[in-house]
Amino acid sequence: MIKAEKPFQLPLQEWPRGLTHQAAFLSLLPADIARRRKTEFARSFDDLDYFEVAILRFSAGDVVLQHYLRAPVAGTVVIVRPQELDALAALVQWLDLRRRDVLWMEDSFRTSLDSMLRRHFVRSRSKLGRGQPDRTNQCILPARSLAA
Repeated sequence: MIKAEKPFQLPLQEWPRGLTHQAAFLSLLPADIARRRKTEFARSFDDLDYFEVAILRFSAGDVVLQHYLRAPVAGTVVIVRPQELDALAALVQWLDLRRRDVLWMEDSFRTSLDSMLRRHFVRSRSKLGRGQPDRTNQCILPARSLAA
């Protein structure tokens, strides 16, 4: 597999300004992410509920992974700055994300994120000598299905 950049983890108190744009919703829970990569999630709360959060700083930009403890759909929100698509690409590579890991993508990120996931999957498979990607694991849900 291609060597992924290891991010620097920031404490909750240093949540970067302007980092509020929800780009995607992952099926992964904080425990799943911690198993894939050594990542610590801090607990906090806001107007909605209690949550667990990890703030990651890649050379390309910052990414927040946020999981609400009592959300109706279990998973983790990916928060980025709209202009920092390379930080999203770094996260895809670092977490070794697949399409099946992504339940929802914000429309303005859909084309770019879809392309990143496809490129990363092809590269990681070709490094292992497995040929072309298996297209059976494509399970992106439309945004309206999360609200139900």
